[in-house]
Amino acid sequence: MKKINYILFLIGFFAVQGLFADNINALLFSLKECKHDTERIITYNSLALAYNNAYNYEEAQKYNQLSLSLSKKLNYLKGEMRAYVIKGNIFYNQSINDSAKFYFNKALEIAKAKNMPASIAACLNLLGNTEESTGNLNLALKYYLESLKYGEKANDP
Repeated sequence: MKKINYILFLIGFFAVQGLFADNINALLFSLKECKHDTERIITYNSLALAYNNAYNYEEAQKYNQLSLSLSKKLNYLKGEMRAYVIKGNIFYNQSINDSAKFYFNKALEIAKAKNMPASIAACLNLLGNTEESTGNLNLALKYYLESLKYGEKANDP
């Protein structure tokens, strides 16, 4: 029975890895077709996220930095905010929580400056997740409750 479970696990693992590779290949192809800088930023962010999900943190950081640099050059705050969120996730997935919090807070600053309740809620939730993973449950709860408040504002017509 253990052998069957192990084989099923391996099949699932490699199937998921194949999906990540297909997604990355499609994004790399679409990067060549980008006509506008904002499309390029969105694709860089998508590549960073895809590589992060595939546990290839070096490539994730590479595309994240490209997105961040171009976003700053164009003063495209939404792209910059998204790049900071992804950068925080890259660190979070490696359990480098101080860096994750730093970048989630940078994204939060932009979301607050642009008055984007849904993005504020998402950043606060990520900060809550980071605090929860380090055992700081009181602070995590504070972030979650504040996130809920902004999430309700975002859904209020």
